[in-house]
Amino acid sequence: MQKFIQIGTTAARDPKTGEFLKAVPIYKEATQDLTQAETAAFEDVGRLFAGKMKQYIEGGGLVERRGKV
Repeated sequence: MQKFIQIGTTAARDPKTGEFLKAVPIYKEATQDLTQAETAAFEDVGRLFAGKMKQYIEGGGLVERRGKV
């Protein structure tokens, strides 16, 4: 059975109004290289968010208030 991974979305524009029509997902057949790239991307994003959460927790969970006492 073939497996597909969503790699993005696309939407055409209405020729009369210029507004976007309903978005349609774009799929690509899953290969070992594509699956590894997807995993690496999730790990990179996870690492980025984990760093921001660590910074937030170590800061006491408070947002810095610039110019206010």
